[in-house]
Amino acid sequence: MRYAQRCGNERAAPDERSRALPGGSDLRRLLTAKTGRLRSLLHSADGGLRGRAVRSLQQTAGNSSVQRLVDSVSGAALPVQRYAVGVRRTASCQQVIDWLNAQNPHRPAWAKTTPRFNWTGGVEVTGSAPDFQVSVSNPGVTMRTTVDMPRWNPTDPAMATAWQAMHATLRAHEAEHEVIADRWKDMLLERLTNLSLTLSARSRAAAQPAAQAAAQAEWRGWLVEHQNDQNAIDPFAAVLDCSAPAGGQGAP
Repeated sequence: MRYAQRCGNERAAPDERSRALPGGSDLRRLLTAKTGRLRSLLHSADGGLRGRAVRSLQQTAGNSSVQRLVDSVSGAALPVQRYAVGVRRTASCQQVIDWLNAQNPHRPAWAKTTPRFNWTGGVEVTGSAPDFQVSVSNPGVTMRTTVDMPRWNPTDPAMATAWQAMHATLRAHEAEHEVIADRWKDMLLERLTNLSLTLSARSRAAAQPAAQAAAQAEWRGWLVEHQNDQNAIDPFAAVLDCSAPAGGQGAP
């Protein structure tokens, strides 16, 4: 997943940010919901609305609270890895950005969500030569998702505030990728369940390996569709706003 990062040198006043924030009644409903309901709403909201809501919550509730909420939406068992940012804790904003852009393991992205899908089931061949029907019996789909995020602990309070705000925004975006993967897990199972192909072969024995290959080709095509959905919400801008004062916007 690609991101456009920048070292921000300007910030809108709080009232200007509020007036510019889109979303209408749907966004207001998210921001005024209680924690349990909010968790459910965030999970069901579209990506753009979820991102705007998280950014507004950062301003009012702080980054630590938002991080816990995002993690609860994603699922507590989700493996979240941390790669170390290889700069000093006293590094400047530009030094951090330069390192992330040039040396992090997922460059040019600053974080990466990786869902891996596998399917199980028996490939069934029915009919008679030359035309056979192909289906999958007892289909199943498994998914394992990992999220890799940067880890850094600056000493300067202002830099720490800026880093935490960027990190929470980045994590919220990765949660959107997780939601897409969750949706596709269900879609993949539905497609396997309903799979019905026709192929030509001289015998059932000849049809069986062809059926296996055909089912696998369908699966690969679906995974391409899934990746296209993931790519559709990128590139994404996670702003490291180094002008934020200590204890200012989003401070926990």
